[in-house]
Parts: sequence; structure tokens; C-alpha cells
Amino acid sequence: MNQFIIGGILLAALGASGLYIKAQHAENATLTIERDAALLTIDAMQKGLTALDKLNQQNQQAQTKLRQQVSHVNTSMADRDQHIQRLEAENENLKLWSNTALPDDVVRLQQHPAITGADDYQAWLSGRHTLQPASEQRPDERGTPQSP
Repeated sequence: MNQFIIGGILLAALGASGLYIKAQHAENATLTIERDAALLTIDAMQKGLTALDKLNQQNQQAQTKLRQQVSHVNTSMADRDQHIQRLEAENENLKLWSNTALPDDVVRLQQHPAITGADDYQAWLSGRHTLQPASEQRPDERGTPQSP
């Protein structure tokens, strides 16, 4: 009888071992599925990080390019402002010059009587200060007409 009891205990132990092994296989299968899902998630995250890194590099390059463009624009604006200041100074000088009186010789050139025809124009031209021959001028009157 002892053999039956020992056999029963062994049988019960074998049955319990079988159930334990079956439970371990089920847990192993579940863990394998979870591991595969985690590996897929990790792979997707790595691809996402790679894409983000590439995007970050492109962003940094674009920012560098924009900084260079801003620097160029600032330089151009400074040059333009200096040019405008020079033009304003020139314009001020031109205004001051244009408000000065013309020299007497220039004023005299612009003066003429009212001319109503070709005869008046010819008479005006003939009557203007004519030059005297050099032989009739004294050395101290050089360039001035002689009076008769």
C-alpha cells in the first residue's frame, strides 16, 4: 500500500508539474508577444527620433541662413540710410546755393528789352557792348570798351 501512496503522490506531483509547466509556457508566450510589441515600439521611436534629428539639423541650417540674410539686410539698410543722409546733406547744400543771388554778369546776360520782331532783335544784338580793337585800348583798360 505504501507503494500506492507513493505512486499517488508521484502522480499528483507529476500532474502539478505538468500544470506548472503549462502555465509557464502560457506566460512565456504572453511575454514573447509583449517583447515583440515593445521591440516594434522601440523601432518606431528610433525612426521618429531619427526623423526629429534630421528635422532639427534642417531647422538649424535654415536659422543660420536666415541669420545671414538678416545680417545682409541690416548691412544694406545701413548703407541705404547713409546714402539718404548724404543726399539730404547735398540737397540742403543745393537749397542754400540756389537761394544765393546770381553774379552781376549772369544777371546782365539774362536782361534784354522786349523784342517784338527780327529788326528789334538785330538792333539789340548790334547795340550791345561791342569789343573795341586792341589797338584802340590802353594797356590798363584791357577788356573794357573805349568810350568815343
